[in-house]
Amino acid sequence: MFKPLLRALSRRRLWQRLFLAQALLVLSSIVLLVWVQQQRLEQGLVIYIERFEASRAESLVQLLIAEYTADGFQRLRMPRRFGRLIEAAKRDLPYEEVDQIPRNPPPGAGGLRPPPDRRAFDRPPFERSGLAFESRLSVRDVDGNWLCGTPAKMRAEHIFPILVAGKLVGQLHLARLPAINDESQLGFLKQQWRGSVAIAICILAAALLASIALSRRLSQPLRDLEKAALQIADGDFDVRVRISSDDEIGDLARTFNRTAKTLAENRQLRRQWSANMSHELRTPVTVLRAELHALIDAVRPLNPAALQSLLAEVERLAALIDSLYQLSLSEAGALDYQFTQVDLAALLDQAYTAQFSAFTEAGVRLIFPAQASGYRVHADARRLQQVLSNLLQNALRYTDAGGTAELSLLNTEQDCGFVLMDSAPAVPESLLANLCEPLFRADASRSRSFGGAGLGLAIVKAIVLAHSGKLTISLAPQGGLRVEVLLPRAKNSK
Repeated sequence: MFKPLLRALSRRRLWQRLFLAQALLVLSSIVLLVWVQQQRLEQGLVIYIERFEASRAESLVQLLIAEYTADGFQRLRMPRRFGRLIEAAKRDLPYEEVDQIPRNPPPGAGGLRPPPDRRAFDRPPFERSGLAFESRLSVRDVDGNWLCGTPAKMRAEHIFPILVAGKLVGQLHLARLPAINDESQLGFLKQQWRGSVAIAICILAAALLASIALSRRLSQPLRDLEKAALQIADGDFDVRVRISSDDEIGDLARTFNRTAKTLAENRQLRRQWSANMSHELRTPVTVLRAELHALIDAVRPLNPAALQSLLAEVERLAALIDSLYQLSLSEAGALDYQFTQVDLAALLDQAYTAQFSAFTEAGVRLIFPAQASGYRVHADARRLQQVLSNLLQNALRYTDAGGTAELSLLNTEQDCGFVLMDSAPAVPESLLANLCEPLFRADASRSRSFGGAGLGLAIVKAIVLAHSGKLTISLAPQGGLRVEVLLPRAKNSK
């Protein structure tokens, strides 16, 4: 039954579904409120009448006590006598003024209107309306015998004892209030019902208008996001959406803008990568082409020196291709790792020994103080050797002759690692965050024969991250760079 309705709703716009949901909720709430209010009005009217009549009955009991004290209940059998007592109770008159009540009370006497029928006051009470107060009253003696008022067959709802000097002399019975079916009472309830319905319609109309405005306002940011997403799908990564709130939709807009910004940055990096890579590959190829043309045109003799120059360019091109391959594998998580417990101090000592001669020939002093063993990390020894080799080669390449490069171990509560600090020159502090980007050089004009391809630190970062480690690059006190590598400590190590 509800499936076709749900399918139809699912094809509507979001603001339309929000409007329909809010309209249904408001309508059902108003209908329930009007119905409950009407029920409570009827019940409250009955309760009010009963309490009001109970108060009048108490006043009538006092008049009946005075009546019994004066002459017993002999005169109660007179039709008009009980009626006058009831009228005195309604007007809150003392017993002495009961006989002064006129046969037909004048308009406004005692704050009450005269009866509509001039003979109503003289009629027996049981002939009047079933809702009337006097039509449900009766007086009985101590034995329960009916004396006056409503017929004896009507069951009493309230019984008020008539006590004279502490002695029970009779009872005043007030019959149950019947269901409201009197024309005047029903007219009052209908009037209240019509008023409640009119108010409910006005509230519903205002709520529906507010619901339309609110639904469209809530869905407008989503429409803006849809439009911006289509622009991004067409390649416009510079589009941004306006953030108009701090709620979930505002958070979605912020996330969208951050995603668009990241896509724009990645596109720029991809373009820069393509340009840099083309340049890196074109340089050795251009040199090889020039060398080969010189040999073919006999401009340069074909001798071992010429072949050695060609081989150097081929090796440079092969090294670049191998670095790119290693970087692509590391970023894809496809590098092969064999994690074991590695003695980091021994590994640094091996790297120091292997690189010492190259640093000495370049006029750079390489320092590695004697360290105690026991610095064990959970790592791949072969990949860590690659990290150390790249970092030391980078320090050797970019440290001025006569400078120093110092390698030392680092120990923390949960990790251990090493620090490499070199002397001048350094790079501007604003460029430190870009050093690990592929093909990045602090000096773009640096010769490729002097500098590397700009992939060493990118590979180092990828390997460190694969070890769940942390790589930090900052300025060193000696004037160069400080590179810190922290790796997870192996279990059961110091």
